[in-house]
Amino acid sequence: MRSASRMTCASRATSPKRRTAMTADSKAATAGLDEGFTAPWTGFLSAALVAGLYFQGLFFSLGSFWRDSFDGRLILWILEHGRQKLLGVEVASYFQSIQFFPYKNSLAFSDSLIGMAPIYTLWRICVSEIVALNLTLITVLAIAAVLVDRQLRALDLAPLARVLATVVALSSFPMFAVMGHFQLFGLLFAPVVMILIARILLLDARGLYPELFMTMGFGTAIAMYLPFMLAFLLLPLGAIYWRRVLALPKAMTRKDIAAAGLFGLAMAMLILPYIGLQKGFPPIPLPEVQFYAARLSSFFLLTPANFLYPNLSVEPGDWERSYSPGAVGIVCLLTATTIVVRTLALAEDPTTQQRLRLLGFAGLVFVIAWGLSLGPYVEIFGQRIITPVGIVQKHIPALRVIRAPGRFSIFFTLYFALVFAFGMSNAAIRGRMMVLALVFCVFQIPRADFIAKEARILRGDDCLTQLGGGDVASVVPLASGGHLDWINARIDHMLLMLPYKARIFDGYGNRDTPELQRVTHLERLFRGGELSAPDYRRDLLGLGATHIVVVNDAVSSQEAARFEAVAPVTCRTSAVSVHSLLRAR
Repeated sequence: MRSASRMTCASRATSPKRRTAMTADSKAATAGLDEGFTAPWTGFLSAALVAGLYFQGLFFSLGSFWRDSFDGRLILWILEHGRQKLLGVEVASYFQSIQFFPYKNSLAFSDSLIGMAPIYTLWRICVSEIVALNLTLITVLAIAAVLVDRQLRALDLAPLARVLATVVALSSFPMFAVMGHFQLFGLLFAPVVMILIARILLLDARGLYPELFMTMGFGTAIAMYLPFMLAFLLLPLGAIYWRRVLALPKAMTRKDIAAAGLFGLAMAMLILPYIGLQKGFPPIPLPEVQFYAARLSSFFLLTPANFLYPNLSVEPGDWERSYSPGAVGIVCLLTATTIVVRTLALAEDPTTQQRLRLLGFAGLVFVIAWGLSLGPYVEIFGQRIITPVGIVQKHIPALRVIRAPGRFSIFFTLYFALVFAFGMSNAAIRGRMMVLALVFCVFQIPRADFIAKEARILRGDDCLTQLGGGDVASVVPLASGGHLDWINARIDHMLLMLPYKARIFDGYGNRDTPELQRVTHLERLFRGGELSAPDYRRDLLGLGATHIVVVNDAVSSQEAARFEAVAPVTCRTSAVSVHSLLRAR
């Protein structure tokens, strides 16, 4: 209220002639910036710039994984599974991979990437798996950039301002840190969704509900996180703007109501598999939730992944600092906010007042998202203090569905975009805003070694085609190292066996089965000499296994001979050796 009164006082203190001149200058500058641009091309230009910042390493190596090769291989498996289902017209079983034994309903909506699968399937017609994966990511990023530009264009912003705002919204460190998890690419559409909500809520824009629901639907089809995060965020926002929220139903048309009904039905149908998958799994522990939360000190630290200081070490947990734009970025934002608010407060035309309301909305989103990103606890001078979110999650474990609360920082990007866009659209402050925006962007460019990772895809051969749908294989080695080695081996085995009919002991992501844990334990005992070959064979048969598939380059010749003592080799190639447990020695 105080800031609003200051703005009003400042407006009254300004002479009418000065306000008229400022408005005229702003309009004239916008008209000048419009020259040489056509509306659609600003979106494509933004997409090219954003893709260049994100995928700088991939443009020269499309055959490599972007960022994390573990997540890359996992998402590649999901998309290949989806491609097989789509091409085989097995849509009814899209959410159920028959590959895992005895796991059922192993995929869920959040993990199926059903929004990406058609794009990936089209790219796979002409390119290999990893190249298709990278081109799919670039395509989704381009779609998000075009949609952000479309919303900014509806706010009557100059083309150059739109391009800059789109780049800031989609390539800042909060987005980059989140997007390292490929299955979260749907969160790229969060800025689009929030601008649409702001236009409906604050500007009384009509006819936007179908577009809002379609955008939310596509984003949710890629990342199940999006609707849950929106729910957490919109509850406090709804409480603040409760009068406007209550007035929304009165302004809805039959077309809007029909769109809302179809959206609700589609979401219910698609979310059911996700809800079904969560049954039987314990709630996420609060310490795990806190580990993936942003730090209170993040705003005062350098981001650990900027190209300007490549030697800054990244320790476990430090990556969560990247959820913040960093100290330099925060200084740029605070400076830009001060300049923009002071300048806009001097004008009283309707457009300027709309922009002030939108900037206030984005500021509230920023503050609420920051509070949510801190997770259940914050530490101040060594003292752990539970947050309101932590109190609720402690008593309602189901609300821990947001395992990584630091990802709420993606909603910061709405504020980044609007503050620079509104500043760039004003001739009086455009130069200063350009400098601040460029400095901000420079400190958001990631290190090149975080971009491309070496690709390693295991491929099967003719031996695996001999295994039928009734066969269950224990693929080894699984127990060759620590927990991360175990998970990486599982992903390799999933990719190896995906094109074939046999089932394997595995489970998607971190969702383990007792059978998988038992198989891993048996292998560790056998390879450690604590379990004899006959006992190992007997125990595997008791779990339902029919074969052992040995990845040849992952075991020594001595270990290979020991597996031959368990069951005879029925087929061997340079890649694998298949042992039949059903044949007696």
